[in-house]
Amino acid sequence: MTAIARKARLKIQAWDTQELINTAWAFAKLGLLHDPLLHATAAAALRRLSLLAPQDLVTTAWSLALLI
Repeated sequence: MTAIARKARLKIQAWDTQELINTAWAFAKLGLLHDPLLHATAAAALRRLSLLAPQDLVTTAWSLALLI
């Protein structure tokens, strides 16, 4: 998963919101904290805040909060 996190972090800027949310949820569900990916995910989510549907926002916030 560390290798996946490293690759994900490099491509996160090109992802759509669903890919971002799914990755955050997957790492949270597995309880895997990868600080660089966590920070990149949070930053990307903040940049896309206006594009997130309410459920997407809740899922992202839950995922990030679980790992902090």
